[in-house]
Amino acid sequence: MPKVVPKNPAPNVVVLNETFRFDYPGSDIILRSCDSHKFRVPKLYIVNSSPVPQELLGTVSNTSGVSDADGKEQEHFPVVELSESGVILHSLLTFVFPVVPVLPSTTGRIMELLSVAQKYQMDSVMAHIRGAISQQDPPFILPNTALRLHVYFLTQKYELHQEALLAARSTLPFKSRCLSMTIEDLEDKIGFMPGVYLRELWKYHERVRDNVGSSL
Repeated sequence: MPKVVPKNPAPNVVVLNETFRFDYPGSDIILRSCDSHKFRVPKLYIVNSSPVPQELLGTVSNTSGVSDADGKEQEHFPVVELSESGVILHSLLTFVFPVVPVLPSTTGRIMELLSVAQKYQMDSVMAHIRGAISQQDPPFILPNTALRLHVYFLTQKYELHQEALLAARSTLPFKSRCLSMTIEDLEDKIGFMPGVYLRELWKYHERVRDNVGSSL
């Protein structure tokens, strides 16, 4: 059973690769991840959190047994097969239900978590996740240039526009170099960035340079 939320929960608890359990009181459906983790939840919470799962949940027909402590099946719940992994679904559910919020352990998975919340149009959940990210220590976007660029790449990959702007802003050089910044300055630091993402970053730097130049 999930824990009750404390007055000041720590939002940066990590999720490890293990067997995840999420058995919320009053459950009437099972969400099954692509790697076969099962999460028993009340359908009402899911429907109220997002307009997207409502259609999905309405088409469920297969069922799965729920076992008691002795391993005997007691009842069958409808099963919803989802394309997300157990680590992402577990973290997402901690932001949907009144339990301690849990962020994944890596930057890539945090970006994936945000993209899943965006996919299911969970606006309030996205706000909670972003709030948890803002409280991370060390900060989400680290001072290392290569890491900042990697975060920018992930935000573009998952189409997270708000995070992409923050990540692009973090790649700006010091003010003294701002007007001379070119895309060539990044060539030796990028071996993973698709050209289209790199061009968007370059265009952002160009806009900043033009704005600074016009204000001089």
